[in-house]
Amino acid sequence: MRAETDEQERLILSKIMVMKRFICVLVVAGAVLAASAQDIYKNVLQSVEEGSTTLRALHEQALARKAENHTGLTPADPEVEFGYLWAHPSAGGNRKDVAFSQQFDFPTAYVERAKLAGALDRTSELDYLQQRQQLLLQAKQTCVELVYQNALCRLYGQQTEWARQTAEACKRMLDGGETGKIEYSKAALNLTEMESQLREAQVTRQQLLVTLSAMAGGKDITFDLADYPAPLSLPTDFEAWFAQAASASPALQYLGAQVEASRRQVRVARAQGLPKFSVGYTGELVPSQNYNGVSVGMSIPLWENKGKVRQARAEASAAQLAAQDARVQYYTQLRGLYEQARQQQQGIAAMEALLGTNAHEAMLRRAYEGGEMTLLTYLMENAYYLSVRTRQLEAKRDLELTLASLSAFSL
Repeated sequence: MRAETDEQERLILSKIMVMKRFICVLVVAGAVLAASAQDIYKNVLQSVEEGSTTLRALHEQALARKAENHTGLTPADPEVEFGYLWAHPSAGGNRKDVAFSQQFDFPTAYVERAKLAGALDRTSELDYLQQRQQLLLQAKQTCVELVYQNALCRLYGQQTEWARQTAEACKRMLDGGETGKIEYSKAALNLTEMESQLREAQVTRQQLLVTLSAMAGGKDITFDLADYPAPLSLPTDFEAWFAQAASASPALQYLGAQVEASRRQVRVARAQGLPKFSVGYTGELVPSQNYNGVSVGMSIPLWENKGKVRQARAEASAAQLAAQDARVQYYTQLRGLYEQARQQQQGIAAMEALLGTNAHEAMLRRAYEGGEMTLLTYLMENAYYLSVRTRQLEAKRDLELTLASLSAFSL
């Protein structure tokens, strides 16, 4: 009976654990889907990464540097010598000398040079990732500007249509003698101004699309979104978040790899100060008698490597200080962007609370069409409202640019 109870309890616990794992999977999947849904730039950045001729060139350069890193890891080329000496007088016969030799470094030098090559390979890879991140950040910033221009085109397009309707109404009133030429002139000038602003926004939008197309290697880019995604909540614990950002930053990883490579260079410099060896065959051939034997040699490291270890140590110390300074600068930069984003979010929230929805525009039109305000008052009020709406779009764009720089390490 007790055994059956224990078995039932184990089954229940097993089912509970399975349900917990299932719920965790659903939560993680939901978070991933939510993040993907908010990443409106993903497809464009993917097109840029796949089609960029700049990235292809940088990748080939990285491969070339890797190939260069692995040159000189093998022993020196063997040397072969042949000498032919004429006898004088010729009674003794001519002499032929043959020599073959192979020089070797101390084994430690080969080991340290191989490790240095691996460290330099890592710096080449991180240098490419660093430049890739900069290119993708530039592409993302271009997309952010493009969303702003799309929103402006939408706003100015609506304002141009309303200005056209107002101008046409004034023309009809002028033809019917219900208004004067001055009123009609105001409406016509307002229409001209809105059409000019719309054309300027459209031209800027087209230029941004051309820029994205160039980044993507000439691919046609379509990006018509006019709204930014809801900004993600800023991390409450900045220090913990910075530790994660610093560990994922290609720029800091690159400097760390340079520090490791400089330390390896110190070991290589020490190993190159060890003796070198040579071994070979030597033959002296004369008509009366031949001499054959082996030759063994060793270099005495007195002057050739002098000062190289000191130089390598100084370079390693400089690389370490540069990495520390870069981390401080990176911390200061992200902290500034973090505080800037917080202030921008607060400003946008206050502006949206005051501005509300688009009902103000419709209210102005109803007031003008109902005769509650003159055309001049309507145009002035609408111009003020338009400037506020434009400032709201600018504030959202600036926040999105700040967040893009803040999260650039994740690209």
